[in-house]
Amino acid sequence: MQAACADMLGVAPDYIAVSSTGVIGECLEMDKIKKGIADLKKSKKPKKAILKKRS
Repeated sequence: MQAACADMLGVAPDYIAVSSTGVIGECLEMDKIKKGIADLKKSKKPKKAILKKRS
């Protein structure tokens, strides 16, 4: 997740902080996360892409 976001932004992974408010020990769905990162890259309004509700 950190590497995918860093690659998209063109920065070192050290500049990306990853956090989650989910259940401890429950794996996150990386396909959805990678799609969200790709959507953010395509968006002309990154804040709206981040806040966009996903189903």
